[in-house]
Amino acid sequence: MKQVYQWPNIANAIVFANIRNGLNGFQFSYDIPADEIQVVVQAYSSANAATYDDFIWDKYRWGEALAVRDPQTNQPATRNIWFGTTVGHTTLTPGRQPAERNHPFFDDISIEGLQRRRVLFLA
Repeated sequence: MKQVYQWPNIANAIVFANIRNGLNGFQFSYDIPADEIQVVVQAYSSANAATYDDFIWDKYRWGEALAVRDPQTNQPATRNIWFGTTVGHTTLTPGRQPAERNHPFFDDISIEGLQRRRVLFLA
């Protein structure tokens, strides 16, 4: 099973929930094994900035340029707010998905969390 998402506008971050829903739907509703699902996200235009690391966000002041506010500080973002996961690495076995469907792993909509599920982000 393959899916491709176009993501041209950084202000439309709903794409992350859509990707998660697609992955979970294939895996849990249609019983497609996780290793048979491939999702590709083509970021372009302003959404390219979501694929850049924190150094670039800080140096080039992307938060100011793109009107992105950091939810932790309510200031223009100086870090990539879409990249980092909040799901602890210690709860996961590298290369294996959790057995429990209700594990936070399956709700993680960060870029890092989606990459753990083999989602490929292109810029």
